[in-house]
Amino acid sequence: MPKISKIVKPKIKKIINKTRNATFVSSPENIRHLLDSCNNRIDLLRKEAGPIKVSVFFKCLDKKPEYKKMLEIFKDKTINEMLDTNRDLFIEIIYKEIKHKWKNMKENFEIIIYGRGGLGAKTCAQLIADSALLDGKVVQAFPEYGPERRGAPVRSFVRISNKQIRVHEPITNPDLVIVIDCGLFSVIPALSKFDCNYIINSDKDKAFFKKFLKEEKINIIDGSKISLELLKINNPNAVLIGAFVKLFGVIKYSSVEESIKAEFEKKGKINFIQPNLSCLKEGFEYFKR
Repeated sequence: MPKISKIVKPKIKKIINKTRNATFVSSPENIRHLLDSCNNRIDLLRKEAGPIKVSVFFKCLDKKPEYKKMLEIFKDKTINEMLDTNRDLFIEIIYKEIKHKWKNMKENFEIIIYGRGGLGAKTCAQLIADSALLDGKVVQAFPEYGPERRGAPVRSFVRISNKQIRVHEPITNPDLVIVIDCGLFSVIPALSKFDCNYIINSDKDKAFFKKFLKEEKINIIDGSKISLELLKINNPNAVLIGAFVKLFGVIKYSSVEESIKAEFEKKGKINFIQPNLSCLKEGFEYFKR
């Protein structure tokens, strides 16, 4: 019987977590859309684990009661057989797991952006919020005011929802943390305490951040290097937003393009529009590679 290699195991976890960690989901149909939008991940699942028995496959995941029904139904089938003949049932079971996990399902997608004064955390939050508004969503975006000096640690908050947002306090349970300056992990111990995904601007690899975070939560891109090449300044906002759009799909790429154009037209910096759009594209395409 084929075995799951050390290389394949984390890939499988990533495929399952793509559905399990969804917080902006409200129906089985949305789960179908989520899985359909991840055809490349399903193809990877077929390629890497297709001949493997479902019972063996789920041994590589955390042992959770939600998988019991999955095992009862599919245990004698291979991954390919499960996806070929019982895909809808597979989707329904995943949906029930999400529903169980999110009994009080969050209506808002919440983001905290950590940076330093002068590096654009507030602008990053505003661009995300403006893009969500163009998509017809309800938003909040606000900074946490602290020492107003360049280089001081700062953070900004973004809430995105399809409904009226009824909370107004700072975010404490985010769905995503964007870290503009990775040096803040050593300065702010609470930065590593959130149970969510992270997008980190850094030239370091995942191994460095494993002392702070679980590996599956880490998404790294060297936005500073890209922005220095394209903008000639260290301003990785557009790169990080591009990565956010690609990884989460909460806002549309075209809406971010419009927000960037509007932001720099308002500031009278027309010559910054195209380089920032190039940064956005680099961030978006980075996680295709």
